[in-house]
Amino acid sequence: MLPGAGHVWAGRRRIGIPILFVFLLLVGIGAFLYAGVDRMQLVSYLIDTNVLLGVIVCALLLAVGWSAVIVSAYHIKRPGRVSPLHGLLSAFVIGVLSLAVSTPPIYAAHYAYVGRDVLSKVFPGDENKERKTKKGKDPWAGRPRINVLLLGGDGGNNREGVRTDSMTVASIDTHTGDTVLFSLPRNMLSAPVPPRLREQFPDGNFDDLLNAVYEYGEQNPKLFTQGSNPGAQATQEVIQEILGLKIDYYALVNLHAFTEIIDAIGGITVYVEKDLPIGPHGQTTGWVRKGVRHLNGTKALWYARSRNADDDYHRMSRQRCVLGAIAKQADPATVLRGFQKIAAATKNNVSTDIPNDDLPALLQLGEKAKTAEITSLQFTPDEGYETGNPDYAKIERAVDKAIEEAEATPTATPSSEPTVSPSKSPGKAKKKDKPASLDDVCRYS
Repeated sequence: MLPGAGHVWAGRRRIGIPILFVFLLLVGIGAFLYAGVDRMQLVSYLIDTNVLLGVIVCALLLAVGWSAVIVSAYHIKRPGRVSPLHGLLSAFVIGVLSLAVSTPPIYAAHYAYVGRDVLSKVFPGDENKERKTKKGKDPWAGRPRINVLLLGGDGGNNREGVRTDSMTVASIDTHTGDTVLFSLPRNMLSAPVPPRLREQFPDGNFDDLLNAVYEYGEQNPKLFTQGSNPGAQATQEVIQEILGLKIDYYALVNLHAFTEIIDAIGGITVYVEKDLPIGPHGQTTGWVRKGVRHLNGTKALWYARSRNADDDYHRMSRQRCVLGAIAKQADPATVLRGFQKIAAATKNNVSTDIPNDDLPALLQLGEKAKTAEITSLQFTPDEGYETGNPDYAKIERAVDKAIEEAEATPTATPSSEPTVSPSKSPGKAKKKDKPASLDDVCRYS
């Protein structure tokens, strides 16, 4: 089975020893990379499309070459004349051996191809970004925070256009990973628009619900030409005006792919405060029951989206708990096991302007965020913010204060295994207009 061993056994040492040496050298290099290289550094290589192309080529060459070496060794050692039955059995054994040794590299090539295909389709180049991540240098030098707009869209075959029913900005400390989530209600009115759109909106405010901004961008692509998604650009620009934050990236996930992604990572564990119906209003097909529950994709979707038992604002609160659960519970091994399903769900259902070159730095930051402090502030009536006639100056002040407090608070040392507890009473001590720890809001412990 070892490449070259058959040639050595057959007396062809000049051929067999170099082949065996090259194979053992490759195994040694692979073992060194696995054991000696930082895991995140290794991952950063594996999300490089050029590296993945190299993996595809090398894996296929290895599969073909290894099989050829086995066939060659057989021909060298084969007796001069054999019976038809002996020849048939020999061919069968050689075929099985060739299949056995070529299957792993072929699988590796397949995984690399799928990964490269997803990365190429989902993550753009850097032509639309002002900065590029320089390899070997600190990508966050001079940038204490980055702000990522997370959008959940509900576009589908039975619905015209995309409505962004979930709009959250994650403001992440680049040194600690501490994160503040700012959640905006979809029914917020009179959102301020950037100065360049004053010709379209003379009073300086958008004339519809906040979740209609995306569709406005889609219908007016000539006004939003940076990048390939005018709806996302429009939403990003308006939310920048609301929060007073520069948004560095956006990521839009079609909620119809949400179930597949959650299933692919093995589900999430959350605390459900009360029974929630599954299905549209008046068409209940099941329930997400109260208590600590491990939810599959379908139940997680209805936990995040259901409003038949309460309202939009409670739904917003559950959505941030889902974000927190994914951040805390999706470990690299789980993602790897569900890679094919995640890739299939992601390719045609996720839109983002995160450049591929920035992915390694963001993944490292994501690892920090898994064990960092996550706080949340949502701009709803329960928190002291009107949606019909919002005080946007008040919102900006709250954002500034929340970030200031997050930067002043040292990160607590978390437990190694995140859990969910029904014993706490979250939110009771929280004052309005103040960011709350997601651990308390969602009963993580």
